[in-house]
Amino acid sequence: MAEEGPLSQADIDALTAGLLGDASSENVDVMALRPEVDAILDQGSSVLGTLLNRQATMSMREIKEADATSLSEGMGEKGLIVRLALEHGFPGELCFLVRQETAALLCGLMMGGDGTAPFKDEDMDALNEFGNQFMGAVCTSLGSRYGVSVSPAQAHTAVFDPRQPPFELGGAALVEAGLSIEGSPDSMFLLMLSPALAAKLGGTAGSDAQGGAGDNPLSNLGDYDTSLARNLEDSPPNIQMLLDINLNVTIELGRTRLSIRKILELGPGSIIELDRLAGEPVDLLVNDKVVAKGEVVVVDEYFGIRIISLVSPEERIKQLK
Repeated sequence: MAEEGPLSQADIDALTAGLLGDASSENVDVMALRPEVDAILDQGSSVLGTLLNRQATMSMREIKEADATSLSEGMGEKGLIVRLALEHGFPGELCFLVRQETAALLCGLMMGGDGTAPFKDEDMDALNEFGNQFMGAVCTSLGSRYGVSVSPAQAHTAVFDPRQPPFELGGAALVEAGLSIEGSPDSMFLLMLSPALAAKLGGTAGSDAQGGAGDNPLSNLGDYDTSLARNLEDSPPNIQMLLDINLNVTIELGRTRLSIRKILELGPGSIIELDRLAGEPVDLLVNDKVVAKGEVVVVDEYFGIRIISLVSPEERIKQLK
């Protein structure tokens, strides 16, 4: 038997190797990542087009295992890194690497300029805003496709030093992508997926998300906050009786008003315009009272919504008047 005493770092590494895996020794399956990266770039194109108010396209040129040489050559002497970590639902980190001249173009157009001004330190805030909206869209897409609740941390932009990568490069994936913006010369940027994120998207994400879901894949979509229910369970018995009462829950996509003549004229193929724009949150009603707002998600053949905000107690009281 080994002598008792505190474990060394080598002992800890040996014990945890079987539990956590050695991501640095794994080769990333870049072919399996291609459809995932395409989906991420589609989200980036949509977000960037909205921010710039002009056509913008991100397209994959090459995907490979990350290495220090490719990072250094891709960014040159002056590059910036936007770190986009995932806090919940998926492990790992996605990094957006861009040359300063390309960052100056993006930030200038976002601020209403022509994109010709040189990059300034305060432009990092604009890159952070792009990063936050980019990852918000990516997380929504991942949540819809894999049936899990995915949330990002706040984006953080810094000067990139290829000698100090944000994580271990073993098992990480590096994507060289083209950037095309209407009215501007084409450029390029890099995306880097951390080993944990590359491994998850490369093969295990779908099976983990669907595992144990039964016939309805939406059963694993998001998490319930049970803290309120636990508090009620500690309350008097007459209050606890309310916990098992069923209430009607309705999702309202929108409303409109039609004359009786218009209603009588409805038939197959008729289109009814609602009072809500595409992409706006839908209402969740409990007993015909709005209690929350959410975004529509589709998993396989099932519709559902992910709660994004709750109606304040003051607004709920107003509905009772």
